[in-house]
Amino acid sequence: MSAVAISLPSDHLGLHQQAPYGSQILQAGGDLRYPEIVTGDVLQIDFDVKSIKHDGLYLIVIRSKDGAPWRCARRFMRVPSFSSAGIAIHGQDVAAEGWAPVPDELMSRIEVFGAIREVFKPVSKMGR
Repeated sequence: MSAVAISLPSDHLGLHQQAPYGSQILQAGGDLRYPEIVTGDVLQIDFDVKSIKHDGLYLIVIRSKDGAPWRCARRFMRVPSFSSAGIAIHGQDVAAEGWAPVPDELMSRIEVFGAIREVFKPVSKMGR
């Protein structure tokens, strides 16, 4: 399997129509979650996962209120809640290194492209 740079569409239409599918190994073309995922890292991504179904690391696009996309990777976890769904989604704040509930307004602007199963670092980045 060959590695190619992750290139997600930047249009404002249905992004899933152009996204890859299945499990693929791709090279990050930018910093997706510094310092955990940076340019040149190789990722194994399951593109068949389109929602936050389990705790883990996801490749997502967050739309700003004006519709501009921001591509990144984020960790999410599902926690019991007294809401009607019985589950609340919490996201990890990279800067604070803590967890916080993801508000419904923000959740409505997040599109999941896939679940990141593995992150591989090139040996040259390991200082060897």
